Amino acid sequence: MRLRIEGRGPGADGRPIAVIELETVELTVLEAVAAEVEGLLESVPEPDPFGAAVPLELGAGLDEGDDAAVHRLLPPGSGDPESAAEFRRYAQQDIALAQRSDSEALRRAIIAGATAAPMSERSSIELDDESRWQWMRALTHARLVMSERMAAAEDEGVEAHESVRAVFDWLGGLQESIVRVDDEIRRRVEERA
Repeated sequence: MRLRIEGRGPGADGRPIAVIELETVELTVLEAVAAEVEGLLESVPEPDPFGAAVPLELGAGLDEGDDAAVHRLLPPGSGDPESAAEFRRYAQQDIALAQRSDSEALRRAIIAGATAAPMSERSSIELDDESRWQWMRALTHARLVMSERMAAAEDEGVEAHESVRAVFDWLGGLQESIVRVDDEIRRRVEERA
């Protein structure tokens, strides 16, 4: 993975953009993790638009049978069961939609990058201001899911845990790189102003 800043991006403002170069295996891992997040969030039921009662002991729509990663992505918002249920009733679907949207944007960029250079070992993906933020949020969601997968992999043995840990750490390094590049782009824009 390499990340660089290019002078002037498209658009009237000519802001610098980030360009990330990912190897095929990295694209594959990112797409798989983003797809997992999307799949988990698809299981979140839509709230009753008329505010029908929800089970207070578990929150609206989530139950003990749900994947623990879903609970990490959509925490209750309060330790009080009644407040948690109200939070879920009014916010859960919007939060799930926003998280799914970020993961979908990441996957679309990955697919577009891979399609642009199908025979290459590396693909370049341009990240403007909005897409950098989408990627940072999507990577946060992915790391929440991977943290649950690490806990589950502990029971499967050292090798399984280490491979999940490697993906978790790589996602964190990628996220940190994007944050640093975003900070640098903001610094450059402020200097120009």
